[in-house]
Amino acid sequence: MVNTALRPVKEEEIPVLTEFEEGHEKNGIRVLADGRVATCFVGSGAWSSQKIVILYDDEEDPKMAFTTKYYMFKEPGKMAWGHQGEVIEMLHLE
Repeated sequence: MVNTALRPVKEEEIPVLTEFEEGHEKNGIRVLADGRVATCFVGSGAWSSQKIVILYDDEEDPKMAFTTKYYMFKEPGKMAWGHQGEVIEMLHLE
């Protein structure tokens, strides 16, 4: 069940990070992604395509973050990703 008090995330609200240092994830936004608490940002390195990154709080290994360069927000709070029509519901926590 969706908590209606939480605002849907819009693509333009997700920060784009271009420099990556220890602890860079603190510059992301706090979200609820498919019911899991996470930090979200778009990584844009000099030598690679932009990718959305979702770092789940309950994931012990940071290498297990969700990341894809194939994503689109067709409506606020609904991020379509991949090529099979998958969707992640994303809501603001803050």
